[in-house]
Amino acid sequence: NPTGASLSPATVHRLLRLAEAHDTLIVEDDVYADFEAEPGPRLAGFDGLNRVIHVGGFSKSLTSAARVGYVAIRPDWVERLVDLKLATSLGNGRLSAGLVQQFLSGGGFRRHMDTIRTRLAPRPRDACSSFRSREDRTVISGRIMNGRWICTMPTMTAKSE
Repeated sequence: NPTGASLSPATVHRLLRLAEAHDTLIVEDDVYADFEAEPGPRLAGFDGLNRVIHVGGFSKSLTSAARVGYVAIRPDWVERLVDLKLATSLGNGRLSAGLVQQFLSGGGFRRHMDTIRTRLAPRPRDACSSFRSREDRTVISGRIMNGRWICTMPTMTAKSE
């Protein structure tokens, strides 16, 4: 989640109750999950894939060139989803999928993400600090939210000449 916000377990529960009351499906896009130091609650985890379709991928964490993702759905929906994928895609990316599978099964992905999270951890704090030291004394506030630094910048207005 690029905003740094996560749902609380109580909010997840309320959202799932609403989906049930209105007979609605929820698509949970979780492409940034691998960057979280401490994983937050997931709709699919609370729901057991009854009303939630959980999607993720590796375009943010590995390479956008791979174009490999995954879907977690109810078992009785798999055949229809495979039919839809076959009917709507021009290729199957077998080579990319095989490379990602090797990286995942060999432990390389876990080591890669540990390194990425370690390298990225101080970056937002450094960015907030560099903004704070600007000559015009613009006030930038920073705070930690769900393990991420969120920098708040004031609204900029054009100076009259």
